[in-house]
Amino acid sequence: ASEDSCPREENVINRTCLKRCETHEDCVSRKKKCLCDGQCGMSCVNKNIRCKAINTKISNGKVVIFPFNQFGAVAKYSCVDSYNLVGVFMRVCQGDLSWSGEEPKCVLNTVDRTGED
Repeated sequence: ASEDSCPREENVINRTCLKRCETHEDCVSRKKKCLCDGQCGMSCVNKNIRCKAINTKISNGKVVIFPFNQFGAVAKYSCVDSYNLVGVFMRVCQGDLSWSGEEPKCVLNTVDRTGED
């Protein structure tokens, strides 16, 4: 990835962006690499970090996380039959140890089915 393919958004809300970089050499610590960190763009990230534990029990749905809670891990949300997902279907473990987005909810599908046979 590069600054062109992973730009830093100027007014990132509700998260802390790590040091900006262009190459691994820009990162002082040997544990950190220059990686794409979502809205924060190319940043010096320790890819061995673990995000805070995410709630894996959502009412009428499920969450699958891969790989477990590490930088770049993806949490995918889905709902049981007759329920619709409201919010994001996917969240990502970010360099500041937080998960992107807000936890979604599964809500009962209330589409009127009268007249269907």
